[in-house]
Amino acid sequence: MAAAEVDVCLECNKKITKKDYSVQCSEECGGWIHKKCSEIDNEQWKLIEKGKEKFSCKKCIASLKSEVKGDEILVSEDKKAIQEILKLVEKLTIKIKVLEDENAILKNRMTCIENGTVKECYNETRNEVVREYKKTFAETVKNQAKSEVLIVKQISIKNGTDSKKIVSELKEKVDPVNLNVGIKSIKNISNGGVAVHCESGKDVEILKSEVENKLGDQYQVLIPAGRRPQFKIVGIMDKLTEQELIKCLIAQNQIILDQEDGQDAIKVIKIVKGKIGQTAIIESSSTISQSVLLKERLKIKWSICPVYEYVSILRCYRCNGYYHKAADCKNEAACGLCGDNAHETNKCKTNEVRCVNCVAMNKKLSLHLDVGHSAFDPKCCVYKKKVEVMKNRINYDIKSDNDK
Repeated sequence: MAAAEVDVCLECNKKITKKDYSVQCSEECGGWIHKKCSEIDNEQWKLIEKGKEKFSCKKCIASLKSEVKGDEILVSEDKKAIQEILKLVEKLTIKIKVLEDENAILKNRMTCIENGTVKECYNETRNEVVREYKKTFAETVKNQAKSEVLIVKQISIKNGTDSKKIVSELKEKVDPVNLNVGIKSIKNISNGGVAVHCESGKDVEILKSEVENKLGDQYQVLIPAGRRPQFKIVGIMDKLTEQELIKCLIAQNQIILDQEDGQDAIKVIKIVKGKIGQTAIIESSSTISQSVLLKERLKIKWSICPVYEYVSILRCYRCNGYYHKAADCKNEAACGLCGDNAHETNKCKTNEVRCVNCVAMNKKLSLHLDVGHSAFDPKCCVYKKKVEVMKNRINYDIKSDNDK
């Protein structure tokens, strides 16, 4: 390919004559370049000569890349803007629904006042709330997956236990493919056992049967029961022992103990001093827990005490992380208010708040969680996720009316 003698090579800046082997840039600049300056191999040169390929100079390629990158940034910004708009629309939709519901309630109350049937309307509204609560609770129980973990432990521990040996035997004698079972992970646990995490509760049942069949004489195979529900009673004005509190709960609040509940149907976890009176954390069977939460308030001696669902999550007050105590903490200390590593929470003097857990999660998973709150904020995204995980471990095994 020949160029006019006035053209200059884009690389070496020397004139290109008709005798020189050269190629023209197919992009906007339209400049020429010597073949020897272009880094084009013989194969590509032949394709360019035949018109099957086009040549682009380095400058034009760099310009195109810059334009594409700019377009990507614009698209990314547009996506973020659209997501923010969708979130706003969702929030407004929820607010509108709440306002519509409140408006309907007010209209109903006005009608009751006009017709002189306030008491009947109150009873009807309360019954509807109770029915809705029961329905929501029942749906939670219905949709709750069975335990997705299988525990395998060695029966005899005279010669010690070895998790690696258990895993080796499981892989050798149990084939999850033939069982159509999905295995998510295998983790070592204390006393040399292993926990096999499956995709579903059904998979766990199938795997348990197979492991018992193949390894049952050597190992203990079990599906761990979920945690029992807990509730919190606040504002207890009388100082009571654990047994006295349990007696008040049963005698004053019409709590009926089933034979299946046994002696540990109601267990006091702790009684501590609260802002007003005392606060008690109670663990109970699912049936009793549901009954108590529906009451909303409990009679304890001469007090009428609010009651709430309670989800216990182990928190470290050194680093403000989860699932370990300060005595066992191996992390760097961090303030639970501002997230600073230079001082402890009780020595914080700044007015700015910054959640150390959300900061860590953003860094670890490249997220964009809001960090403008303390680690103790109940609206914290990390905390809410921990609560959700813990709730999934609670055993809401409640019999429906059809089961009785």
